[in-house]
Amino acid sequence: METGNIITIQNLYKAFAGKTVLEDINLGLRPGENLVVLGKSGTGKTVLLKCIVGLLTPDNGSIQVFDTNVEKCTHDELDKIRTRIGYVFQHGALYDSISLRENMLFPLMRNTRFFKTSEKEMKQLVEKNLKSVDLLDAIDKMPGELSGGMKKRAGLARALMLSPEIMLYDEPTSGLDPFTAQEISDLIMSIQREKGTASIIVTHDMKCAETVSDRICILHNGKFIAEGNYKTLGVSEDRHVSMFFST
Repeated sequence: METGNIITIQNLYKAFAGKTVLEDINLGLRPGENLVVLGKSGTGKTVLLKCIVGLLTPDNGSIQVFDTNVEKCTHDELDKIRTRIGYVFQHGALYDSISLRENMLFPLMRNTRFFKTSEKEMKQLVEKNLKSVDLLDAIDKMPGELSGGMKKRAGLARALMLSPEIMLYDEPTSGLDPFTAQEISDLIMSIQREKGTASIIVTHDMKCAETVSDRICILHNGKFIAEGNYKTLGVSEDRHVSMFFST
């Protein structure tokens, strides 16, 4: 097992109804690294993220996060791991019945670390994170009043509320116009730069991959078929790799 990784995945296998989704997945995330998992829609990228945080259980293999085996830990241990991970869902995953302010407060209210935090301090934390994604003016709006790009930024801000050490991004730029997609990519970079987080970004957006990646792993038919940086992978002669760079 490679030392120094903040996440280590070995021989991961996952199937649904007899259909293999992930097969023999080996992956290491280094501290402070932006790792892009690149693949077409339906190739198992989201399943991989859900396995990392224990929302899905692998059929075989192991996942270590912060030196803890996710698939073997207790419910309480898993909760502690999850408080150190920010998960940005593909569609924002905001609660429609409460305001943006209340959505931001939700992670704090469920975390024992913040039970003694004053209302003033929580208010300041909410405002700080919304300001970081340029949404402070929308603090009292309902999710239905936000555009798609604003929902993406709001989901990102909420994921930052617990000061995570790892960020997981599920298709962060999907469904956005090129300008807004670039804004989200720039935010991912600023989070890495300013907070020193390690991140896994799953995407099929080549521009996003080029902008945010330190390293790229290409997922094809449930397997990793190549690893490298954007420049080296872009000149690969493997047709399954080159198809991503020729579109």
